Amino acid sequence: MQMPFVIDGSFKNISMNMLMKQLDIASWKRVQIKLTSPNFTLRGKGKKNKDWIQNLQGNIKLNGSMFFSSSEEERFGAALLSVLNDKLPNLNPISDTLSYLLNTFADIPTSIEGYLEIEKGVISTNNLLIKNKYGRAMLTVEVDIEKNKINGKLNFFKDDEIYLKTILKGNIQNPKILVSGKTFDQIDNEIPQDINQLFEEGINSLVDKLLNIND
Repeated sequence: MQMPFVIDGSFKNISMNMLMKQLDIASWKRVQIKLTSPNFTLRGKGKKNKDWIQNLQGNIKLNGSMFFSSSEEERFGAALLSVLNDKLPNLNPISDTLSYLLNTFADIPTSIEGYLEIEKGVISTNNLLIKNKYGRAMLTVEVDIEKNKINGKLNFFKDDEIYLKTILKGNIQNPKILVSGKTFDQIDNEIPQDINQLFEEGINSLVDKLLNIND
């Protein structure tokens, strides 16, 4: 027999990193997220873990904080790409994108504000606000807990206009982050094709490949 439940409450400074790791969904190292909700409602029914997920429904008003960490190597690589722009004009999209992300959101405390909805184990949000004193972004996304998949879009703003459009898709642990809805098609196919992969493999490795290609 499935047991129904309804939970109304609040929570403060819940670490999404710890929660995702405990649920064996993802283990994030570069991004730290903490969330607070003044009020939320969860409801569902089930007798097994899978039942709880498939029948879970709810809505959560939340705010919180996000911190994206970068390395000295990445900042040096981004600066080097900027210097190489004159020699390699097709670097402009990558160089501008990396410089913007590092200077606006890396190593800077950033706030989160919005609503989450849960329907049959799928968490979604529409226009979740991510902002700090240097810039802001809006996130619209769906996260399928059971399938461990993410699908959404993240728009970054500059001077009240969308400066960078990205698409998030794939596994929650290591999603692809595609610029302007497509990969960097101006660059050779051997170069990493999405921002997340670029950060994971190292910006300096990208510089090395570009220099070898253009020798």
